[in-house]
Amino acid sequence: MYVSLSLILLNFCVVSALEYFNNSSSFGYLNHTNATYYNYTNTISSDDFVYRGVALGGWLVLEPYITPSLFLPFNETSRNSSDIPKDEYHFCKELGSEEASARLKEHWDTFYNELDFEDIKNYGLNMVRIPVGYWSFQTLDGDPYVQGAQEYLDKAIEWASNHDLKVWIDLHGAPNSQNGFDNSGLFRANEPGWQDKTKYVNLTRLVLQEIYAKYGSAEFSEKYNDTILGIEVLNEPMGPKLSMLKLKDFYNQAYIDAREIQDTNNTIVFHDAFQEAGYWNHFRNNNSNTDSITRNYNILIDHHHYEVFGVGQLNSSIAEHIDNIKNYASGIEKELKYHPAVVGEWSAALTDCTPWLNSVNWGTRWEGTSPYDNDPIKLKDVDCLNINNYQKWTKKHKRDTRKFIEIQLDQYEAKANGWIFWCYKTERSTEITTRMTKSVNVAIIGAGVVGSAFINQLANLKAPVALNVVYLARSSKEAIFSKDYQSVDLKSYKTSPAQPVLPLDELTSFLAAAKKPTILVDNTSNTTLADYYPKFVEAGISIATPNKKAFSSDLATWNDIFNKSAAPNGGLVYHEATVGAGLPIIGPLRDLVLTGDKVEKIEGILSGSLSYVFNTLSTSEKSDKKFSDVVKVAKDLGYLEPDPRDDLNGMDFARKVTILARIAGFEVESPTSFAVDSLVPQPLESLATGAEFLEKLPEYDSDFQKRKDDALAENKVLRYVGQVDFKANKVSVGIAKYDFDHPFASLKGSDNVVSIKTERYPNPLIIQGAGAGAEVTAHGVLADAIKIAERIAN
Repeated sequence: MYVSLSLILLNFCVVSALEYFNNSSSFGYLNHTNATYYNYTNTISSDDFVYRGVALGGWLVLEPYITPSLFLPFNETSRNSSDIPKDEYHFCKELGSEEASARLKEHWDTFYNELDFEDIKNYGLNMVRIPVGYWSFQTLDGDPYVQGAQEYLDKAIEWASNHDLKVWIDLHGAPNSQNGFDNSGLFRANEPGWQDKTKYVNLTRLVLQEIYAKYGSAEFSEKYNDTILGIEVLNEPMGPKLSMLKLKDFYNQAYIDAREIQDTNNTIVFHDAFQEAGYWNHFRNNNSNTDSITRNYNILIDHHHYEVFGVGQLNSSIAEHIDNIKNYASGIEKELKYHPAVVGEWSAALTDCTPWLNSVNWGTRWEGTSPYDNDPIKLKDVDCLNINNYQKWTKKHKRDTRKFIEIQLDQYEAKANGWIFWCYKTERSTEITTRMTKSVNVAIIGAGVVGSAFINQLANLKAPVALNVVYLARSSKEAIFSKDYQSVDLKSYKTSPAQPVLPLDELTSFLAAAKKPTILVDNTSNTTLADYYPKFVEAGISIATPNKKAFSSDLATWNDIFNKSAAPNGGLVYHEATVGAGLPIIGPLRDLVLTGDKVEKIEGILSGSLSYVFNTLSTSEKSDKKFSDVVKVAKDLGYLEPDPRDDLNGMDFARKVTILARIAGFEVESPTSFAVDSLVPQPLESLATGAEFLEKLPEYDSDFQKRKDDALAENKVLRYVGQVDFKANKVSVGIAKYDFDHPFASLKGSDNVVSIKTERYPNPLIIQGAGAGAEVTAHGVLADAIKIAERIAN
């Protein structure tokens, strides 16, 4: 669906601004049906073009706050957030050329495409500013950067040409950083190093010459119908920390090179280097000389203005912000008799709350978090958690944001040559993107050990799709919700006023009636709730859960759930955590089956508790560790249930094997329809309590010791495994022996491992990792919820 720019502003403001904009003479240009379009030629003066554009930040030059999904995996790998790269330089250095190239290519292929350019045009905009790094053209010896972005710059120019948009090429990063910002490719804690060595400046000039020769050629201009509007010689050089004399020399030579090399007369753009308005009035202004090469024409001064990078600005009221903008625009207006000028970056942001905006793992001035510990703003009605979820914006913040946008559009069009919004899209920031974050509703049932871990993780989640919790059952009796689907405050859910839980039929109706699609997150092991899954799914409600009951009960229930999910309006069902907690087992297995591969055998250790018991008890070295002692330690560590028999009887393990067998195509009727080797001695099965069981268990240590010694005599260890053998037409769960060099024998701690042998691949797929614990399980459920949200969000 295509809308005018006024609807982009609605995305910022989340208020009904459209009628105001369409009826206001000050904003008549906002509707694309009223916009003036120019048939730009290579002889047009930069005075004549009114810039109404967006920047494509985070695409060809990485910025972690724009695309955090590229950087977060470093944390997942090392479990240490300090290992997350702060910029593209270290992103490439950490990954190495081959892997960095693969990840960047996928990013370049997907973050922008031609449909985005079509949308931009239909919003009523007339140009795009495209940042690109020097490394896309040439590199220094030892640079870790990978090349390839130039191909996508060319694609972008073609797409822009196809949709009658102009392109401003912006050299966003120079060698050793012209500003010390992560947006230069190399973060140097805001200390520029570009002028440290002559070779850095010289290489920048060579890169510009290459850009001029290619994109300023008559051939390129003719091919793409004069799409190139201008070339910015360098983005945001940090003037206060650089030699301005050297910078002016560089600017001067960059202009001369442009006029000598280009066949076209593209606008040459100079950033103001963070100097006051008017600083550049007498630099190559329109009247300074008339030499055929050095004469000055099509020069544009680029100003960037944000009101969030200083405590004084952040402390401003909206009235003060408006006055600031008016004064700033008036300063630019005075420049226009010397040079055309544009506000080439601005945003809707009134805070610096966007995660990683200041740098990876840096906090915010707004909340006074490191390294801004002495600068807290902390307005009473707005905190960063709510700022980063537009659905939690106060009415006042919505009004203030709307006013802030309006005044900038009005002033920058009236008193400058236009504006370019930063930036067109981000993955998670509401304040600095024209693209609205999609959202879904979420209903959470269960706030026990796993449930509370899930809620905590969700409360701190920064995701491309907003997960708006509208129902939270914190116990079997109490739930937090409102009839108008207001968001539940996850930070105070334990003490918030609650109501009686809705009966399942009423809950289904409540969730199905919401305008937003809904995900039910069941963090319980409740059988009654699991039995209701078919009705939830039939009503279009999706499910993410670690609850094994529905998927391991009778086969008819399994078929009912997934048949209804496959219906045109059926909800999605993701249950990765039912088998591997946070370990991805179901997804890869399902992908193998969906792509036509045939499973021959599944063999796995699918219980973190039993994995710990056997990894500790049976090793390649002779040991007198007793089964009963290991069980007691496992219970004390939280690996086993309060009554260890609930784990040792093998039934929970059997449920997981049932699920995997069914996904692979083996129609197991139930977990009791195949052999399960219980580790609970038969005489102890009927004891009343777990304490009695533990007291009596040592009487059977000799039985386990003999089995362990027999295995050791064969150079083998004991492991508790599940097997689905298609060739033998057999499913089983029990103790098995493995050679010392088998992957199962080398397992440590409570890790899980599964081996999947298929017809397609000669060697089995081995998946190994943590398979137990509330945090790990909650991560698995959250990952499923995010996957569903990305598919159903609107």
